[in-house]
Amino acid sequence: MNKVEKTSKIDKDKPFFVLSAVADLHIDYGVQDFDPPIRPGTLKTFEDVKALNVNAMAILGDVVSNNTGHGCTAESFDAVRRTVVESAKAAVSSGRVLYVDGNHDFGPGGAAFNSGNYNDVMKESCGEFIDSIYQQKETEHVLGYHYIIDGVDIIGINTPYEGGDKHSDYYYYPESMEWLDRMLEKIGADKTVIVLGHYPLRDSNNMYSPVKGASDTYDTDRRMHSILAKYPNSIYLYGHDHGGPKIKNNVTERMTFYDSDGKVCGEVSGFITAFAGSVAYFDGALEKDDYYCIQSLLVSFYRDRIEFKMLNHKEPAIGGVKDVATFNVMRDLSQYVK
Repeated sequence: MNKVEKTSKIDKDKPFFVLSAVADLHIDYGVQDFDPPIRPGTLKTFEDVKALNVNAMAILGDVVSNNTGHGCTAESFDAVRRTVVESAKAAVSSGRVLYVDGNHDFGPGGAAFNSGNYNDVMKESCGEFIDSIYQQKETEHVLGYHYIIDGVDIIGINTPYEGGDKHSDYYYYPESMEWLDRMLEKIGADKTVIVLGHYPLRDSNNMYSPVKGASDTYDTDRRMHSILAKYPNSIYLYGHDHGGPKIKNNVTERMTFYDSDGKVCGEVSGFITAFAGSVAYFDGALEKDDYYCIQSLLVSFYRDRIEFKMLNHKEPAIGGVKDVATFNVMRDLSQYVK
């Protein structure tokens, strides 16, 4: 059975794969009118990631919003997208950045701007998908994709595009989940797989509210539990719930451990879910000014463990600490090491 232990008890060798994950940039809200069209705090986050020399970065949805009536023109959205893409790519020496989209990403312009589609960016930096499933509706939209990066399997699952300037409400299509199940079965239950998505499961730890989790539409929440429970080595990283509490002392505050039945338990005996942090917590005004707390998740693969670390990229939250305790899941990963 896997165990969770503190980093201080484990020999610190060099990781062979490191993924940086962050979510909910929410770049617009008027920020698109500035030059550059991005918050300084977001740029600092990317600069911090660059210093970490990660193997890849994942941005887990809601890059944009367009919620406040400011609106984006095709020109301003292009500037926003270009700034995000170029800044994120520069943060990773290999340039490999993965995207999943959330419930806001088609807000600016919908299909007219193709504002939720980052397929071209991923294919340019990471190559063609090993496998994928597409939705054909106004714009070619990928519902799911599979990559192997430095030996590690990574699957992204996207919010469906529902036409116009909006996505669906916190659900994944049944065909997306069926495809996810097939991919995980093909990879095998013994391998560790990172699954990237936008929505937390409704029983995830420290939720702002259960209604922020995956919805009952298409039985999404139950089916995600059922699928992931069959693959005990899977790790599901999510965003979306940036109204929930910031991680103050220990990364496990917003990690959730499940047993073989898909029930929340106190130890790592099945799959894991983890919040990726946010650059737009609800307690910060969505203006150009920096937030006082920006967090991202670092997932590092060693020969004998997976290390989870939450990073603060600005001042820690009131009552919080600057250095958040790191935790490790003990697991034999020697098969991945070249």
